[in-house]
Amino acid sequence: MELFDPALYDYLVALDLGSDSMAACWGRPDIPGLPAMIPLQEYADSLHPSSGDAAFVLRDEEGQPSCRMESKVQFRRLEYKFEDEEGRIVFVKPDGKIDLDKYQETCFLLFRKFDAAPNHRELLPNPKLFFQYNANLALDLDGRQLEAEKTLTHLAAQIIQNLVLRSSPLRGVDLKRVMVVLTVPNVYSVTHAQRLTQKIRELVDVGRVEWLSESDAIAFFWSRYGAQHQFAENLDPNLEHRRYITIDVGKGTTDLSVLHTQSPPSGRAPKTVILGRAGTSSGGSELTFLFARFFDEEIRRVFAVVGSKMQYARPPVSFLGMAQDGRTSSRQRGEVFNRLLNQLEKLCNVTKAACSDSLHIEVPESKETERLVQSIADGLTRYVYEDLPDEERGDLEPLRRLRNAIAEALFFGDVRLASDLTLAPAPEAERKGWNLWSRRKAKPLPPMDAPVVRESKLSLKAWQPPESVEDQDTLRVLPEEGSPRTRPFSEGELRVVMLSRRDRLGQLGKDISDYVERNADRLIHDLARMVSTNQSNDTNFPVSDAQQLGGTPQASVDALVVPRATTVIVAGQASQFRPLYSRLRSLFAVHEARGDVAWRFLQDLAHIEEIGSEALKTACCRGAYGYFTAGHRIVNREALFGSYFLAPANADTPLPDGRRRYSLNLRLLNVSGDSHPGIGVVSTAYDFCFSTRVVKDTQPLREEEISRIKWIPIQEAPLGPAGTSVQLPIKYFRDPADGCRKFVIGTAVVDTVAFGNLPGAIWDKVWPERLRRG
Repeated sequence: MELFDPALYDYLVALDLGSDSMAACWGRPDIPGLPAMIPLQEYADSLHPSSGDAAFVLRDEEGQPSCRMESKVQFRRLEYKFEDEEGRIVFVKPDGKIDLDKYQETCFLLFRKFDAAPNHRELLPNPKLFFQYNANLALDLDGRQLEAEKTLTHLAAQIIQNLVLRSSPLRGVDLKRVMVVLTVPNVYSVTHAQRLTQKIRELVDVGRVEWLSESDAIAFFWSRYGAQHQFAENLDPNLEHRRYITIDVGKGTTDLSVLHTQSPPSGRAPKTVILGRAGTSSGGSELTFLFARFFDEEIRRVFAVVGSKMQYARPPVSFLGMAQDGRTSSRQRGEVFNRLLNQLEKLCNVTKAACSDSLHIEVPESKETERLVQSIADGLTRYVYEDLPDEERGDLEPLRRLRNAIAEALFFGDVRLASDLTLAPAPEAERKGWNLWSRRKAKPLPPMDAPVVRESKLSLKAWQPPESVEDQDTLRVLPEEGSPRTRPFSEGELRVVMLSRRDRLGQLGKDISDYVERNADRLIHDLARMVSTNQSNDTNFPVSDAQQLGGTPQASVDALVVPRATTVIVAGQASQFRPLYSRLRSLFAVHEARGDVAWRFLQDLAHIEEIGSEALKTACCRGAYGYFTAGHRIVNREALFGSYFLAPANADTPLPDGRRRYSLNLRLLNVSGDSHPGIGVVSTAYDFCFSTRVVKDTQPLREEEISRIKWIPIQEAPLGPAGTSVQLPIKYFRDPADGCRKFVIGTAVVDTVAFGNLPGAIWDKVWPERLRRG
């Protein structure tokens, strides 16, 4: 990897394409201090000259335009072909003015009208997630399937071309003297990162394009900028080595890294070895989905009880799913529904922020909460009102009762999800396929007139029918001809719908505990296995010894910590969720008490004027800048981590010794590029798979934890006669044709960017940008 060379480049630009917001910084190594942020929203108003309102601008805590840019981008052009000339479109003129004709040729609407919700058929979900799996499941534009890799590269190229390189700080510079760095999530393979940067090199005319893993960048942000403010650091200042454990829980992914840095004598540049990388496509968006699902189920219960008295037993829309044609239902009303969905997302975030370490939620009765609850309840009530025959619109009392019941269901108030939060891993059999009501004994249904909701305690305005509402901005549902009344629930559906609020709160508590376990205990344990097996280096540490690593969370942490030389850095918006943050900190509590670990939550830096709270959200891109300009050198940036393995294509095919798969020796592949695992030929074909998890070959993996890279028949391997065991040659090499890392398994060349299909759980991770289909 080439670091920044001042003889070749004058400027270094780093871009973080985050799932929630994008950020970019620029700087020159001869200018000390933090690199400056690029104002990505600089051209927002110019790109909406005919909107009549200011273009949507993301704002910081002081209400000023943020240097960051919201990631909610819309598709625009159906005929866009994703060809190279389209990716090279430049719509910002040399003088900083906008060429609107050129902008109309792009596929993306980068900014939208202020406070307007985009149509969900046009909203772009996080393309980084789909590129990981090479899947187009939710990347569609009016039924047209879009290639995830091309969508991501064209979006990144157009942002770099126009909003970054032609921003006011860089306007007029020689682009050949600019080096660009992209940060990528840990769930990417090396080939993913190389393919992305290679395509950006082709589309953007700059001197060089490089990449760095997001959690690695967080470590360098701390070591370069945060470590200046040590807060009574308790580590040994005389040690020449440091270990950094970074935990970055963003909106789209959770990324963890273990880096070991050693400062050699005689003033040479520090050397950094990556000991492990772990990650999962389960960030803050999946956590938000858990609350959205709770609210959606509560609304269904309200309609089953209160709405059924008006022959309206089902909610007119679902906040979780769409029909196959892209509508939420026959009652979906475009922008009205999308604005309601945005408000529900905000209500979920308010509720998350009110959750304590012990899953005690106390949502304050604030004006913001009341506004969100009232707006959603009013919107759903108006859906019902517009569907009522004229003769039923005279009596508004049933509608008011329905609206108040919806509001009460949306307001948490003061509740405890669980009496005791236990975050130790649950038995696999208990976690697998958990379904609360499928194992619950059937209870007799309560009478339909039984009071199951209280009158709302919120200070809600009196509900009025749409005709009497003077405020034109109030959500209004347009009539829809021929819209049928919703059909009643069947008795079987009612047994699910009518679960009590207490039962649903208990299930939500279990879901949150499982989320915390997956994003804390499990990933820490995987990191410990990577370090214990020395996946990154050539020491004679047998892979089988990893099976001896203790299974407790404390044993995992013990394997990661170097006494008095370890700094744990926690970052990302979702890390501020109190149950998750507290669990992460408790895992290192013993070592922190001994003085072996310095615990650093990036939020703690917010009071430092030089950094500031807004800058913490830009730590990833600034960390990448810090790495490439500080003289550090990662000696194994392209190392493999996690698990690569061969498993029978037919899952029912048994393997010897209770195995479920044949794992590759990543330590050997990282050192020499060769590995020869003994493969028992018991199947006609194998799936070559990847997982960020590191477990025994005898232990199960969840379906959503496996990415199937390639189907390999034995003729291609070749493996030999059925029933025999052979040494299968496997190589990990750089393909001279495109410069990307690939595998050779037998005679089959495998490109690890082809990560198969996404599991059904993808909808939990991309809500609300995309809703479940069907």
